[in-house]
Amino acid sequence: MKGIIDVDYVFQDIDNLPGGLKPHPDRSKPWGTSHAIMVAASKIKEPFGVINSDDYYGVKSFSILYDFLVNDKSETNYCIVGYKMENTLSDHGHVNRGVCRADKDGMLQHIVETRKIEKTGKGIFAPTADGGRQSFTGDEIVSMNLFGFKPSCFGFLEEEFTRFIHRSKEDPNAELDIPTSMDVFIKSGEVTIKVLMTDDKWFGVTYREDRPFVVENLEYMTRDGIYPSPLR
Repeated sequence: MKGIIDVDYVFQDIDNLPGGLKPHPDRSKPWGTSHAIMVAASKIKEPFGVINSDDYYGVKSFSILYDFLVNDKSETNYCIVGYKMENTLSDHGHVNRGVCRADKDGMLQHIVETRKIEKTGKGIFAPTADGGRQSFTGDEIVSMNLFGFKPSCFGFLEEEFTRFIHRSKEDPNAELDIPTSMDVFIKSGEVTIKVLMTDDKWFGVTYREDRPFVVENLEYMTRDGIYPSPLR
């Protein structure tokens, strides 16, 4: 990205905790994605987007996110770009997805973390806690960790992260992820989160067998002029 945009870095140090809190002495792994955002507070003073660095989200998805961040003026209204489940599945095994529940106005109510979703010749299924299985149409809205936030989120994140530390102080491996924090935001009544739908296809390398598909699609997009060649 050098020469194209300004780049800055923030390191997710496990000792970077609010209020003089200390990590469990056996702690060795990062605190999760909520903490990763929280520690960037000193670098971010404007509305911003959050992505997984190793996923492909689609051109339209970033345009949707950009429009929201530029035009929405509420400091406590955030967004999530939602994908159709069928546009995020692997042909080579099961995946975990956050299934979004939104109200009639498109405001997020809840994210249900759903594990082992698999596309088969007979449909899309995932196991349930009681040993059964649930089916999906493929039109369900899922989160792929493409979010839009305002700087107000840092205060909310610090408050929730402090509570999380006290709740999990005996667990050296506990993590706080973004969907969990978003649920807390919504339930507090202090924050709203708009679900913005995209028909882009998400892809990433969940399984080794996914790689040829990803490479082929990136090559197609450079040949078609969607992205420059070589990719930078």
